[in-house]
Amino acid sequence: MEKPRIIIMEEDFSYAAPLQAKFIYEFLDTIELEVITEAEIAKKFFDELQKADVLIVSKEWYVSDMNRHDIKHIFIMSEEQQDEMEVEERCHVIYKYTNIKGIFLEIVGKANLKIPKKNETAESKVIVVTSAEGGSGKTTVAIGLAGALSDMYKKVLYLDASKIQTANPLLEEPPLVNQMIYNKLTHKSASVYSEIRSEIKKKQFDFFPLMRAATLAFGIDDSIFCDIAQGAKQSGEYDYIILDMESTFDESKTRAIHMADQVIMVTEATRKGICSTNAFVANVSNSSSDKYLYICNKYDVKKQKKSENMASMSYKTDEYIPVFSDYETMTPKDLKEQEGMRKIAFLLI
Repeated sequence: MEKPRIIIMEEDFSYAAPLQAKFIYEFLDTIELEVITEAEIAKKFFDELQKADVLIVSKEWYVSDMNRHDIKHIFIMSEEQQDEMEVEERCHVIYKYTNIKGIFLEIVGKANLKIPKKNETAESKVIVVTSAEGGSGKTTVAIGLAGALSDMYKKVLYLDASKIQTANPLLEEPPLVNQMIYNKLTHKSASVYSEIRSEIKKKQFDFFPLMRAATLAFGIDDSIFCDIAQGAKQSGEYDYIILDMESTFDESKTRAIHMADQVIMVTEATRKGICSTNAFVANVSNSSSDKYLYICNKYDVKKQKKSENMASMSYKTDEYIPVFSDYETMTPKDLKEQEGMRKIAFLLI
């Protein structure tokens, strides 16, 4: 069977290389992959009729004449997040400066490419969802993500690790009343997950009920939620454990970030939000690695698309979630169906 031919045309090698590496890692030798980073070679490349399954080309190098070649799918990488350029049906415009995994998945999905299965044993993953400032909507993102992953047939446990837990309206569940469970949370033990497991609620996704008052009022150490997450991971009962942590940068948060398989930083495209996230980035090692995803929440395209604040980011935004006009009436079901939530879920799978 003929191998799919994939061509990447991008002058910036530092951008082309990670995308090339992703295709090589996922497809191994089952594709023919070509990468062109020199303008002169790119210009002459189409002097002869070309046949390919996928062409990934920067907008600067794209010309309509490419459409006369036998190319099934053309992906135009644009520097504009909401590019409204008119293209043919087989052409797809993708925002260039987003997560490489997200770009890869979008290309693979639209081009209907089949990734070879690898003999890997799936392990539970702990996902920390946090922010560098209050009010960014991290709990909304965490719950929407939990629902989106569950919709993708993943077993999910949601844990609110905040000092004051406020997700009750979204979870639509009364607070924890079992005093014996409060006692077990107060007296930490290595088996805390198995001790509180009976209280876990099972709805669209599993979650531990919220406290009826601040954790401090019960003498509960915030780090207990890290212990629960670790116990849940070791049990193998879940694909994903989502640990919803507040913005305070303390010992518990540092421990959670260290133990997490993935960290999702929720921020806003405001001066305060970007400044706070920049400070977080400056104080965390490997903050630009694949372990970290940066989500811009409450994004208003019309107001913030050309905002000067965006230029001051010291991090790369992986996904944008728009402002929800009907937020007050939204349920977990509504949140999980939002495109941004589903895209984040895809980035984790």
